[in-house]
Amino acid sequence: MQKTPAPIFVFSVPRSGNTLIGNWIDSHPQVLYLNEYAGVFLMHGVVPFWMDQVPGAFKERYIHELKNHSVTFPESLAKEANAEFWCDSAPWNIYVLKDLKTLFPNAIYVLMVRSHRGAILSRINYHLENNATAPIVEHAKIWAQLNEIAFEELPDERSLVVSYDQICQFPKSAIKDIGNKLSCLGLDPDLMDIKIFGTQWAPAPGKVSSPETDEDHTVGVFGDNFSLKPRRRFNPNEWNSDYEDTTASIVSPIVAKLTYRWPWLKPYLS
Repeated sequence: MQKTPAPIFVFSVPRSGNTLIGNWIDSHPQVLYLNEYAGVFLMHGVVPFWMDQVPGAFKERYIHELKNHSVTFPESLAKEANAEFWCDSAPWNIYVLKDLKTLFPNAIYVLMVRSHRGAILSRINYHLENNATAPIVEHAKIWAQLNEIAFEELPDERSLVVSYDQICQFPKSAIKDIGNKLSCLGLDPDLMDIKIFGTQWAPAPGKVSSPETDEDHTVGVFGDNFSLKPRRRFNPNEWNSDYEDTTASIVSPIVAKLTYRWPWLKPYLS
């Protein structure tokens, strides 16, 4: 009998590298990549709330079947592809992490952590590309909320914490370390395409990623031989004292929690 494929959940505050690492894991031949599937999040974190607002007949049964489908659908796709794993890199899965631990006892969790400055600036710039704006305090609250859930709920077993900022500053050693940890969880990094790190990480809608345009946005350098180079974590000229003053009281308690549980993150969150 074919064993049930194991899910890999890559989550983070949006704009913190979940797409990058999801794409890298996807390059493994035994992984079915669903991109940001988010079916489990929607069926366990969103639909029940809205369905509770209406007096529909059979809604309890309907919700129950939807929840089951959100689990069996990706598993069936992975079986059809003869894949040992399926990967969902929707950042919002972190909201239902408690449910994921119950639903998928064989799951692998990859938490991407990025400094609040870089994540917030990237979210602001990304939203501007979509002609949308939000107060910086709202971005800070999302950063704090999602990382606090990770601090409280991420299991010690079958989990991997990755620093986006460490990849930017020390790509060779950071990527090697991530690969070694994934290997311990059953994924051979030698079967994954390192050149994924040379394409732009989640470009804004309408922007095409290519080696020619991505040099300032990645740690990869294409040429006769692909190589890795450091890149800046964010543009410090875009982060002003008003931003710092506005966000400090929101993010500081969460930075303290994260660095308490994972002390090695401290230089990347300061």
